[in-house]
Amino acid sequence: MVYSKSFDGSSVQDLLQIVARINPVEIITPVNANEVKKGWIESVKDYQFFSNPTFRYDKEKLRAVAANSCRLEQIKNNFLNSIKPETEEEKVVFDILIKRIDQAIMSTEIAASIVLGDDERTAMLCQDIYGFPSSTQILDCYDIINGRPQASIRSRFNKTEKRKLKAMTFDAKEISEYFEKTLGFYGIDSWAIDISSRYTSIDVRTRNSTGKPTICIPEDRKVDGLKLLELVGHEIESHLRSVENSRFLFRNILGLDSPLYPLAVVLAKSDDELLDEGQAKLSDVHINGSSAMPMPYYTVAIDQARRGHNFRDVAETIFGLRIKNGESVEEAAKMSWINTYRVFRGCTDTSTSNFYAYTKDYIYFSGYNIAKNIDPSYLPFASMSID
Repeated sequence: MVYSKSFDGSSVQDLLQIVARINPVEIITPVNANEVKKGWIESVKDYQFFSNPTFRYDKEKLRAVAANSCRLEQIKNNFLNSIKPETEEEKVVFDILIKRIDQAIMSTEIAASIVLGDDERTAMLCQDIYGFPSSTQILDCYDIINGRPQASIRSRFNKTEKRKLKAMTFDAKEISEYFEKTLGFYGIDSWAIDISSRYTSIDVRTRNSTGKPTICIPEDRKVDGLKLLELVGHEIESHLRSVENSRFLFRNILGLDSPLYPLAVVLAKSDDELLDEGQAKLSDVHINGSSAMPMPYYTVAIDQARRGHNFRDVAETIFGLRIKNGESVEEAAKMSWINTYRVFRGCTDTSTSNFYAYTKDYIYFSGYNIAKNIDPSYLPFASMSID
C-alpha cells in the first residue's frame, strides 16, 4: 500500500474502536424479546390466540451507534483519497475494508431509523445488506412445505451413539466450558464467552458493544449431548474458525508493519454469508442427520411479511403450516414465534401491514442447498467424532 501525506493515522484506531462495537444483531434485537416470548407462546399453545407483540429498543444505545455516522464517512473518504493499493492482493484487502466501513455506516442508519420508528426504512436498509429470496426460492420452499421430499443425509453417529448423546443434558455454563475446551484445542484465546439473559440465541459475534469478539449464550439455554456437538460444529468449527482463518490471511497480506495491520480483526468476516451459514447448517446435518436440515419456514415468513402481513397473521400462517406437517401444538407454538420474531426484529410496530421484513434468515435454507453439493472433506467439521 502507498500512503499519501493526507493519510490520517489516527483514523485506524478510531475505525477500530467504532466498528468493533457495532453489531447489526444487537441493533435490531428488542430489549424485551425474552420477556414477551414466554407469554406469547403460552397464549398460542393454550388458546391458539395470536397477537402482535410490542417490542422495545434501547434508544439511548441506538442513538450512540447512530452518532458514529459522520466520523465513519470522514474515515472512508480519507482512506479513499490517501491510500493506493499496489498489488492485486492489496486491492482485494482495500476493497473489503471500504465495504466494511460501508456496512458500519449502514448499521448506524438502521439504528437511527429504529429510534425514529421508521419501519419502512429499517426494512429497506436491512434488505440492502442481506438481499431477499428470489421468487424461485420462495416457490421451492412452499413446494417442500406442501410435501415435496428433500434428499436426506445420514448422521455420522449411529443410533446407539445418538441415543447416548441425547440422554445427556448441558446447561449454559457447561456449554460454555465445552466451547472453551474447543478453543483451547486450537490455541485460540482472543474470544470472550458471555452468558446473559440479554441474548435470545447462541451467536458468534466478531463485533459487539463490549468491543471484544464474543460468543453469546442465553443463560436459560439447555441442550442434549447431540445438540451440544451440533453447536460446537456450527458456532466454533464453522463460524469462529472461519473468522480466525481470515484474520491469519489478512495479517499475512498486510504485514506486521502496515498502518492497517490493526484492522485485520475488522476485516475478518465472511463476504459470502449465504455460503458461510450454509456450510454451518450442513455441519448440523452431518452431526444430527436429516432432522437438522433447515426447513423453509423462515423464507415463507419473510415472503408473508414482505406481502404486507403483520406479526400476528404471519405467525398464524406458520403455526397452521407446522400443524399440517404433523408438529404438536406445543412445538408449532414455539417455532411459529421463533420464525416470525426473527423476521420482525428491528420493527417498532408489529401490528401494521407495513411490508416489514428482516430478511437475513432466508440464507440458512438457500445456503444449505449450495453447501450440500460441496465435497465434505473440504469443510471444517469433516473429522468430528464422538471421542
